[in-house]
Parts: sequence; structure tokens; C-alpha cells
Amino acid sequence: MKTDWTKERIQRLLSFSDVALERAILLVYANQTQDEKYSGNTKHENGTGFNGTDAQFLSSLAKYIDGFRRPEGFRMSIKQREAARPLIMKYWRQVQDVIILNMAVHPVSGTVCAIKNTVDPGDRQGAFRND
Repeated sequence: MKTDWTKERIQRLLSFSDVALERAILLVYANQTQDEKYSGNTKHENGTGFNGTDAQFLSSLAKYIDGFRRPEGFRMSIKQREAARPLIMKYWRQVQDVIILNMAVHPVSGTVCAIKNTVDPGDRQGAFRND
């Protein structure tokens, strides 16, 4: 399915949106296998989740974000955001894959639209909607 969510658009959003950054970290972390989540390391070369270099830091950050009860975009310190932002850029395709999974083709017009029209605060992909 063709999408307007290109590499450049996703990376631009990740470069300035703290909400999108947090959601992307959680989204890629969700792609880690259970044993990788438990250990905080990459054990399988399966093309999803974090690579071996980033796994320990970004997995610990995902756990931190997920357990923090502050509003989205305010769960990481400035230093954490500065460290995570350049790392998460390489995972744009995993973000794009989730965006595409959350899109649908309108049966009459043929236009691509978001499956949900509202953003649920608990929905980790909401920052990437194409409404």
C-alpha cells in the first residue's frame, strides 16, 4: 500500500516531536521478542526490534517511558531525548509498517484513511496518524 508516510516525513516528525519519539521507542520495543525484552539485549537477527548496539539503552528507556505516569512527551529528560533521538531514526521502517497496518482503503473513494478517527491517549501509534 502506498503511503504518504515516507522515510523523510517520519524522521522529520521524530526530530521535533517528543510525543512521536516516545511512541516510536515503545513501538519498536514492542517488536522485541519476549526474551529480548527480559534480557534487554538482542538475541535474534529477525529484522525487528532494536539492533544489538541500541537494545540495552533503548529497551531500558522504553521500560522507563512505559512506567512513567506523566503526559506523553514529558516522560524523558532532555538528555535522554538527545541520546535517543538519533538512535531511533534508523527504525523508521518499523514505524512506517505500523502506520500502514493502521491505515485502510475507503471502499468507495479508494482513498487511504486512518482506521480510527480519534487518538486514544493509550494508543502508541496515534502520533503517526494521517487524519
